Amino acid sequence: MSVAPAPVYQRPSLMPSGRFIVDQEHRKVAQMHQPGDSVAEQEAFKHRIVGSFNALPDLVGVLLRADSNGAVREGLLQEGITDAFDAAMTQAVRALGEAGIADVAHRYEIDPQAIHSRRLE
Repeated sequence: MSVAPAPVYQRPSLMPSGRFIVDQEHRKVAQMHQPGDSVAEQEAFKHRIVGSFNALPDLVGVLLRADSNGAVREGLLQEGITDAFDAAMTQAVRALGEAGIADVAHRYEIDPQAIHSRRLE
């Protein structure tokens, strides 16, 4: 039995696009402050970033816990979006890092190895 080679990390290509920095697939990876942004706009921008970051562990935990019996997977199969879900979950789990994975596993009573396996897909 042959073992598949480990994927090679390729540094993303980032470029400015208006208020955003996008990657080679035109996904927004960052938003930039613009000259003339008010203090209120800057604060709202910061709150969106923090809110998104804080929501990630809960989103991953809820989805993995809900799919413990395969119910989410069945719905995704019916919609034909399992590949997109798997790709998004892989990226989300990678973004959590080790501390985030441990936190999600504890809060949602999920085996940490089950979470780690999502990172490798």
